[in-house]
Amino acid sequence: SYGGFLTSYILSTQDGRVFQSGVAVAPVTDWRYYDSIYTERYMGMPNKNDNLIGYE
Repeated sequence: SYGGFLTSYILSTQDGRVFQSGVAVAPVTDWRYYDSIYTERYMGMPNKNDNLIGYE
């Protein structure tokens, strides 16, 4: 879920300035393997001619 992704992202990038702990039960760890209909609608296609960098 996006909530799991956001929890993991905040904990890994904010060095404890925002939250010091969190629980991510089912985070998206690689956008290429997430629900393709939803992801491709908002992020484009995962190729270098479209938005590959957004998936990395």
